[in-house]
Amino acid sequence: MIRIGKTYLTRETGATRICADITNGADSFTLWFSLDSSQEAYLCPDRADAFIIALLPTAMRNHLDIICDGVISEQLYHQLSSYLIPALASVKASFRQVQITASVTSDICTCSDAVGMDVSCAITPPGNGRIYQQPRISSYSYCSVPLRCF
Repeated sequence: MIRIGKTYLTRETGATRICADITNGADSFTLWFSLDSSQEAYLCPDRADAFIIALLPTAMRNHLDIICDGVISEQLYHQLSSYLIPALASVKASFRQVQITASVTSDICTCSDAVGMDVSCAITPPGNGRIYQQPRISSYSYCSVPLRCF
């Protein structure tokens, strides 16, 4: 089982990070997404959606259910549970069905009017990810996650 703790913000010189403490048995680490401090309004600290997405391949590869102490979007939960996880498990032999346990909400995120995320998995340079608009985007966050988190 992978446990995602509640999300929180940290501030360092010139940057703001949205973080969650991750545990898997005895292993633990902090996963984070970072933006320039001037773009802090685009982070959504009341949602753990990005952390679910970042850890899903590891969970499926290692057949580990995900328990999230934070809140995730109802639409993301539905799309992952009903479509993406079953589809990936049916076409990729190393992936298994996993369960996600989390509180869900259909409320609109409290961040500014645009959000984005970029996860490189230590392969691509920053800025090669997708931008998701809400309704427009002016910034995105970037995170480099090792290919094998555990």
